[in-house]
Amino acid sequence: MSVTELTARFDAWITKEYKRLRERLSVTGAFDEDAFHDAYISVRSALTDESFSTAFCQAYKKISKRHVSEAFAVYNPDSLFFNQLSDRAPEPMAEPEIQQDRGLLVSEIRQHVKRNYSPMYVLIWESRTLRDMSYSDISAMSGMGYRRVKASIESINSDVRECFAYA
Repeated sequence: MSVTELTARFDAWITKEYKRLRERLSVTGAFDEDAFHDAYISVRSALTDESFSTAFCQAYKKISKRHVSEAFAVYNPDSLFFNQLSDRAPEPMAEPEIQQDRGLLVSEIRQHVKRNYSPMYVLIWESRTLRDMSYSDISAMSGMGYRRVKASIESINSDVRECFAYA
């Protein structure tokens, strides 16, 4: 069977089995639409045989775990992380000062992104980081392709991490 025929059969299988796959995969935890789409692209580009279900579920689980770990590593650092940045013990701060410092950092990061990127890229970055929209929703809103949206957001996040390494 040629790759084109196999790809067409895989697309038809995904269309037919979408709801069942979604239910099956959400049993193990929260369903991640972005991980589902990434798994679809990964399996579709590497099709060599007809074991669609096994290949797809394995790819989804791998990508979903990566998404979860990336989300917590990038967007949700523990407060202990901020306390261990300095070698010396930090002076105790009052709670309003901590909130003010974080607010200032957030403001500096947003200004950096606004200065260095076009308004469209700022919008898609803010949609993902501040509004927690999925890549698919951002893609539909902006008219940009899914991969381009994801790559743009990852590029901006990488730049922010580089410029604000202390944060």
